[in-house]
Amino acid sequence: MFGMLMGLLLGVKAQSVEDHVSWEYSVQKKKNGKYKVNFFARIGDSYHIYVPITTLTPPLDNGALPTTFSFEPDSAITINGELEMVGNIQNGVDPQFFVGNVRYYTEKVLFVQNIIVKDGAPHKLKGTIEYMCTNSVECLRPKKHEFSIDLK
Repeated sequence: MFGMLMGLLLGVKAQSVEDHVSWEYSVQKKKNGKYKVNFFARIGDSYHIYVPITTLTPPLDNGALPTTFSFEPDSAITINGELEMVGNIQNGVDPQFFVGNVRYYTEKVLFVQNIIVKDGAPHKLKGTIEYMCTNSVECLRPKKHEFSIDLK
């Protein structure tokens, strides 16, 4: 009986760390050391991730964690401009936080960041994407996804 109870508890815990988002990256090299770095998120059925906070999107004050991109410092790399988002933004009441005017993405979204490499040499853009994946039944713990992208 104890083994069954522990199995159920461990099963719930394993579910809570499940990830419903997969990430892909691509790089478009432009002129004069400029790059466009694409972060493509595929979001599992019925799940969503929250819109990042930018000057165009106000902060969430309801418990929902906005998607954030953190870049490791590199003296040769400059983050140029704000993160661009290409996708179908949903607005509405979040079933987990019971508040309106929450902005999120379902199915897929493309995040684009412009980068400048100052010295023209190959570098790696490293960092972390933090996001919260939610649906109408559960809100998973925030997840951190590390990336390392070649800039050649």
